[in-house]
Amino acid sequence: MINLPLNIDYTGKVVVITGAGGLICGAMARAFAQSGAKVAALDLNEEAVKALADELKAEGFICEGYKANVLDPEALEEVHQAVLRDLGACDILVNGAGGNNPRATTDNEYQHEAKEGGKSFFDLDPNGVDFVFKLNFQGTLLPTQAFAKDMVANHSVGIVNVEKIDYMSPLIFLRGESTLNGCELTGSTCTAPDKTDYNGTVHPVLPYDCGVPNFCTATFNNCKVGRIYAWSNSKITINDSEIGYIRCSTHKKANKSSHLTIGSGTVVDEIVVSSSGSAKFTTVNGKKTLTAAPWSPSIIIKAGARVNRLDYNGRTAEDVIIEDGAIIGEIVNLAE
Repeated sequence: MINLPLNIDYTGKVVVITGAGGLICGAMARAFAQSGAKVAALDLNEEAVKALADELKAEGFICEGYKANVLDPEALEEVHQAVLRDLGACDILVNGAGGNNPRATTDNEYQHEAKEGGKSFFDLDPNGVDFVFKLNFQGTLLPTQAFAKDMVANHSVGIVNVEKIDYMSPLIFLRGESTLNGCELTGSTCTAPDKTDYNGTVHPVLPYDCGVPNFCTATFNNCKVGRIYAWSNSKITINDSEIGYIRCSTHKKANKSSHLTIGSGTVVDEIVVSSSGSAKFTTVNGKKTLTAAPWSPSIIIKAGARVNRLDYNGRTAEDVIIEDGAIIGEIVNLAE
């Protein structure tokens, strides 16, 4: 069972989801089923959607799994007819199928980092790139043509196109205002860029499990998250949760700094305060001094919270508010 942040009743609605054999759309299928919908889970991986359907039906929900090639109009029409027979006419369509292809992916994001013998931009296979475009565009167009006919006839309006983007640092983005209750986001292989720190050291790119972009708000309640990347102007509140690592970032053009509140009952293994207004070591009379950077994030660690390691990364003590009753294990890189 998923702890859903919203309680919306979809009882009687038929929801068709392509790409349901994957992690994200599989979770969407489960969420719709738990909300009362009759779910048609479609994927090229028939074994995955059949297993998902069996699992949901064993829990008392309504779900059927279908093998579907989103680039084959005839196969999609066959699935369309099967869904009509088994569940009824489509009310909501989620176009989630898509992805990349090794033939259309370089071994390094930047040409100057390309290694001899590796695949660079100049080695990309045009057929691989063509496949990716077809999968992500026609793979949305063709299912819509197959299932939206019923929606027009029934005056149903509900088509969700899941964004498919080949981003240098792909991870789960929590956009707008998000509330996560009882979620677990760990073990991601996605990456977000770590910036050069206050003394010029470039940290290796590390995996992040989710990111909160500019001007977005996220609340975590009773969650377990491996690594969180907080962009400038984001606002994050964490309560009663276990977090491995948080990097709070802001930059020179930001009008406001990122704001992070670590609430009571939360344990964070490490917080790194970050900004591109980099702090630097300066040498005066032979003594090295750490100079604080501007545009620092605002962080509040509430009573009852624990942070095992707090890395100021060249910021001053005033950039982090630590309430009485908060437990801080280790403080490093605090500017004078």
